[in-house]
Amino acid sequence: MTPLHVAVVRESVPEAASPDALDTVVQARSVRESLARCGWRTSEHILGSDPSALEAALAHRRPDVVFNLVESCHGLSSLACLAPALFRKGGLVYTGADEGGMTLAGDKALARRIMQAAGLPVPCGATLGELQRGVFPGPGTYIVKARFEDASLGLGPDCVVEVQAREELLAVMKKIAPRMGGDCVAEGYVPGREFNLALLAEPGSKVRALPLAEMVFNAAISGPAILHYAAKWEQSS
Repeated sequence: MTPLHVAVVRESVPEAASPDALDTVVQARSVRESLARCGWRTSEHILGSDPSALEAALAHRRPDVVFNLVESCHGLSSLACLAPALFRKGGLVYTGADEGGMTLAGDKALARRIMQAAGLPVPCGATLGELQRGVFPGPGTYIVKARFEDASLGLGPDCVVEVQAREELLAVMKKIAPRMGGDCVAEGYVPGREFNLALLAEPGSKVRALPLAEMVFNAAISGPAILHYAAKWEQSS
């Protein structure tokens, strides 16, 4: 019996890339090693500046399944949805969400509105553009996050701010936005314990929750208890 062929696909990562981007290379290597131990054949492919090159490579290899590790394209997380769109166009079976799901979940402001419409309790918030147009959720403590980027890009202790007026929050967001891919959102800061929860889709529209992972913060460290960029990616933090 011929072993399954799994094509592992990641984005192009330059040698001088940031730690979060370089981690994708490590992930791809780990996935291929794990698949090899299962007795499956693997190949590695890269989504670079010319998506048609990836299309052609996958059309030639015709893998049984694509293991999608693409987290960005041209340095933008919002373009990661291009990968599943290419897989679907080529009639390939692939892991992870489709382009629609990635687009909806990748926009923090849109995701918050969807959850709010579903009746879930979510903090108040506003985008940079909304604040510029005069929207202000009200005085309080906010956390400013990248709107479209992930991996805690640009997130630091200075992203948790207490404000009384729209102008204060707008000034903070304008200052922080460049390091967050150019756009950001402010959401009401909810202090408390932090957990990671991974969900797996199963047949019949069922979802299986994997065990919880809690972020444990050192009580001696000053500042807000958030998993910011340095805490995630800098070994000395």
